[in-house]
Amino acid sequence: MGVDPAAEAHTLETSLAASGFHVSSDAEGTGWAAFAMTHPDGASLVRLVTRRGVVVALDETPTALAPARGILGVESAPPSGTDVDGDGTPDVVLSRNEADRRCLMVVGVDDDGGARALVVDTANLAIDVCLEDVRDVDGNETPEAIVRVRARSLARATTPTADLPLERDATGVYRRVGSAARFVADERASRRARIVRARAMPDAEAVYTAAVELALVSFAAGEASDVQLAAFDEGMAGVVLDLDLVTAVHFARGEIAAGRIAR
Repeated sequence: MGVDPAAEAHTLETSLAASGFHVSSDAEGTGWAAFAMTHPDGASLVRLVTRRGVVVALDETPTALAPARGILGVESAPPSGTDVDGDGTPDVVLSRNEADRRCLMVVGVDDDGGARALVVDTANLAIDVCLEDVRDVDGNETPEAIVRVRARSLARATTPTADLPLERDATGVYRRVGSAARFVADERASRRARIVRARAMPDAEAVYTAAVELALVSFAAGEASDVQLAAFDEGMAGVVLDLDLVTAVHFARGEIAAGRIAR
């Protein structure tokens, strides 16, 4: 206890710089300091320092078999030091920037220097997701944790995506307990509008991507695979397809029907 966070962070940065690391981002608030550093070999790290010393240490290190999964950073937007998740405690926002997404770690810092990370329960999703945003999607002034589901196996030129809001329960854990009706309706309307525009062009590939996303929205709403398939079929109805896209649509229907859309 009693560590000066800014001074300790500077000492750590200096020590790591001797090993070839360079500061890529940093932030400082009342009672804490955070920084991220990168290395020419592809490694990156994040340290969060409070009066207790280093309370969060994350490292991404490439190996001989695989590169690092992403680049770690300290986020400036949403601003670190603000109450991102609406629980009354200022938060530090850390990130891992991957090839096609930015995964966030939201850490609340207590007055005594203790750190508590926002917990997102993805166990019941059975898909590779991460926290990508925190925002109020249903207008009740309580932020939801947003994970984004991707239909990577059904991707063509573009990977279909849909946002899935998770709500905080009484224990402070964010879980999938059903999506806000207005949010789901807006998401569906957005995809249907894209389909109308793509049909008018015509652009069968764009219709396909939006149709898969219609099914993903249905998945995010917790609807059964047959409902997801009906949403996809709705989007694709009457579209003129070439042979390649016929094959893609056939494969997509099989994956959706089998409950494997989000993978």
